[in-house]
Amino acid sequence: MKAIKIIGIVLTIVIVVFFSLGIFVPSYEYQSSIEVNASAEKCWKVYHNVKLMNQWLQGFESLTLKSGDSLATGSQYEIVITDDGHRMVSHLPVSQGIGAAGACEDERYRDTDRQQSP
Repeated sequence: MKAIKIIGIVLTIVIVVFFSLGIFVPSYEYQSSIEVNASAEKCWKVYHNVKLMNQWLQGFESLTLKSGDSLATGSQYEIVITDDGHRMVSHLPVSQGIGAAGACEDERYRDTDRQQSP
């Protein structure tokens, strides 16, 4: 009987901690999409033009190459966005790079690290 009581208490503590994390740890999601009637090559060049990013990405502050070669597979970028007074920093790896002709082989990016900065 004592073992069942201890298991019940431990299980209750685990459940309380689990739900507490959901309440106290903030979660962020940022998504943007648009349909464009242009070639992948032209879209790729405009998408990576840092001077134009603030025109289509609300709150954009900066995009910085942190490691690797520009737009090469495996390179890492840091993007900073401010939204409603919250500064968000995301680290984006390039999953596939640009072909020799400059055309996009694959435009997919994975957002692997989102964090809130004060």
